Amino acid sequence: MINRLLIAAFFVCLGLMATFYYASAFTTCTPCADWHRQTIAGEYLSPHQYRVLAPFLVQAVFNPQTDAAIRTAYVLAHAVALPAMFAALFLYWRRWVSDVAALAGVLFVAAYSPLMFAVYGLSLNNPLEVILLCAGLLWLLSGRDGIVFAVIVAIGTLNRETAVILPIAYVCLRWRNTRRLRLFLCAGGYFLAWAAVFVGVRAVIGHVPDQITVADVFKANTSSPWHMTNAAINLGVTVPVWVLAALGVRGADARLRRIALAGLPYAALFAVFGLWNETRLLLPLFALWMPFALRYLSENRGIIVLSM
Repeated sequence: MINRLLIAAFFVCLGLMATFYYASAFTTCTPCADWHRQTIAGEYLSPHQYRVLAPFLVQAVFNPQTDAAIRTAYVLAHAVALPAMFAALFLYWRRWVSDVAALAGVLFVAAYSPLMFAVYGLSLNNPLEVILLCAGLLWLLSGRDGIVFAVIVAIGTLNRETAVILPIAYVCLRWRNTRRLRLFLCAGGYFLAWAAVFVGVRAVIGHVPDQITVADVFKANTSSPWHMTNAAINLGVTVPVWVLAALGVRGADARLRRIALAGLPYAALFAVFGLWNETRLLLPLFALWMPFALRYLSENRGIIVLSM
């Protein structure tokens, strides 16, 4: 019990430190306040307008009216969401590696948070995305799915359309040990839940213009000196993680390898539709692929120490 309380306190401390970085990332709260108000009114831009969970949750809980109140509400929301995100990552990763290794992974994400918050906006949906992703994966790993998993998919889609990772992960995980008819029926139901929310939100709100087109994203990623430099720095420090993850795939638990396949379409979406310097978008890939890196480090720590 004491150890659990200490670990929980550890996540709270990390989360509050990350929240401080988040709060310090803004020199003014006016753009954030306008973003929030326009989203609540249904007048913001795609895709953020359709990611309704976070802004409407903040509005329902805090009912902020002034610019300062909106900024404070988001800071307080992050003070809850970030510790919860670190705890969710730890709980998922400890299914594959030791508690110490899982804590090391959480420390890396916490240390990386200033770079993520540097290009962030009001993206409370990013920690919520990780929480829901880990919750869904842990539910599947417990041997269950059903209505609870469908609800997680639906809530995740209200948060970000990338919740489609969850039904993909279901198919990858259960492909070999579930009868095909049941697999197809259940998977169809989960994809239908995702599609119903995805289409339903857009039908209710209506069409809104894109904040940035795919062509502009490509131009920024490949032609803008500032974006390219910023992306090189923000992505460059994660390269060791991906190299270690690739080295750790061999010999890893088959279930982990199957779940990790769900990260491939997400990585492709990030490469095409994401601004590469917005590395908060890497959080789902950290969740899915970090266990490989932690596993490799754990199993080869003696060799690494001797080589130094």
